[in-house]
Amino acid sequence: MRLLRYDCQAMKDCYICGRLGADSRDHVIPESFFPSPRPNNLITLPAHYSCHNRLNEEYVRAILAGLADSTPAMRLNEGPAGRAVRRNEPLKRDLRASMIRRIELRSPGGLILGDAPGVRLATERFRTMFRCVTQHEP
Repeated sequence: MRLLRYDCQAMKDCYICGRLGADSRDHVIPESFFPSPRPNNLITLPAHYSCHNRLNEEYVRAILAGLADSTPAMRLNEGPAGRAVRRNEPLKRDLRASMIRRIELRSPGGLILGDAPGVRLATERFRTMFRCVTQHEP
């Protein structure tokens, strides 16, 4: 049987910025993305509190929950995501700025298929958070 050895130094590195001195742990996939009851096996990694506190999780969660058509997304929208939007004026302002008029949906051949609500995403806010979720090394 082969045992895995963990690098003690790496366990002190912040998985977001890669610097030493992680002072907290962060859920790699944000805990707030799951409705209650949340899974109890979510992965956490060492992080600086200041790094994981600026990942735009509420913005990304609100956009994804608002666009999804599923029971878990609806529960998030009615619960934590909705509360976050109601209590956070800057978040509310940013979400309003993301909404644009309905857009025409077209097939690859150019046929008009209908219309849908349009969203202009603040892509850097998504990119930063998803980079942290998917990266193997900082």
